[in-house]
Amino acid sequence: MISNRNGIICKSKISEERRKKIADLLKAIEERLQSLESEKEELKQYQKWDRSKRGLECAICMAECEDAKKRIDDIVAKMNGTTQKIEQFENDRLTLTESIQVDFYS
Repeated sequence: MISNRNGIICKSKISEERRKKIADLLKAIEERLQSLESEKEELKQYQKWDRSKRGLECAICMAECEDAKKRIDDIVAKMNGTTQKIEQFENDRLTLTESIQVDFYS
């Protein structure tokens, strides 16, 4: 009978150790789950702010692009005006050259 009692005590002790290990594992799993939930919320916040940041960066880039296009258009308009003036000066020069030649040879 004593050996039976020792066997029962031994089995009971093993069962207690297993229950303690299981309880410790469940506690660790619950802590990890809470940690993951917290990280999940942090990720949602990060993604929200990241979307906002990318939107602002896109808006800034578009504004800079529009500004650059406007400056390019202004430069092209000035170049066209200058080209027209140069053409007019060339025409005036040719007219004067012809006039001088006619007067010189007449």
